[in-house]
Amino acid sequence: MKHSNKGLFSLLILCMISVLPAQGEELTLEAAEKFALENNIQLKMAEASLKKAEAAFREAIGGLLPAFSAYGQYTKNFELPVVVIDIPGAGPQSITMGSTYNSTGGLSVSQPLFTSGALYSSLRMAKTGEEIAEIQKEQEKNSVILTVRTLYQQILLIESLIQATEKSQVSAQANLEIVQKMKSVGKANQFEVLQAEVKFREISPRLVSLKNQKKSLITNMITFLNLETGQDIELSGELTLMDNPFRESTLEEIKREALENRYELALLKHQEKMLKSQRILAASAALPKVSVSADVRHQAQAESQDDMEYYRSKNVSVSVSIPLLSGGKHLASV
Repeated sequence: MKHSNKGLFSLLILCMISVLPAQGEELTLEAAEKFALENNIQLKMAEASLKKAEAAFREAIGGLLPAFSAYGQYTKNFELPVVVIDIPGAGPQSITMGSTYNSTGGLSVSQPLFTSGALYSSLRMAKTGEEIAEIQKEQEKNSVILTVRTLYQQILLIESLIQATEKSQVSAQANLEIVQKMKSVGKANQFEVLQAEVKFREISPRLVSLKNQKKSLITNMITFLNLETGQDIELSGELTLMDNPFRESTLEEIKREALENRYELALLKHQEKMLKSQRILAASAALPKVSVSADVRHQAQAESQDDMEYYRSKNVSVSVSIPLLSGGKHLASV
């Protein structure tokens, strides 16, 4: 099931910011996304859950198919059991039961014919579980990409603000020096000097705050990418405005697209299907079930291994199971 990524990236799109990689960069946006997708633990767990769900679906399919099994047994009796029978007119008589050597081998097959919807409900549940796991994987993948892009662009934005603030600081310092020179020749008063100095001094705390914010964002990026703590990374690229892709869309069109593509709504629909299948499965426990089985075996009994002679037997049986009373357990589960 494929979904549009517009909903997940709407925050970035509305800000109308995009990244244009530059030459000679140490970490591009594409490289950061690739590294995160390869190393994110939550995404790996989602991929493992999908594989588990796929295996569960294959297992559910196996429940609809015939089951074949082979068996064999070889027995040597060192002491045979003895049964004493009181025979009128002859008195108690001991009779030895069985043979010294016994061998049995065969092949059996069984096939469910009617399960009151249990097997098909299990199959639907397994398929729905696989679809849920696939949606969750795509949701986690888009979440990883969104986080990387958000952090990456926030870092570039902070860097551009730092550069602009440093230029303002240089400009304010130059203005202060000019006002001080003008005061020395009598063309400016002390109040104008103080104004210029205040403007210059107030930039420094703002610059320190921006640099601290950059360090915090870099740390968050390093942690999210599972890089070594303390490792310094440099990002490259520049910010540019981009067109709003929703400019020509109406509010109703955007709402409709969101309802069609949001992963949360898709998960709710699949969870509803899962609950319906679980209810049918619970109800089937109180309904009849029919299965058929067949068996082919070879048996041999003798007092000596050289006298072993095998005889074949075949049988087919139909089994019907009808639950009558369970103390209300099945009714409560429905």
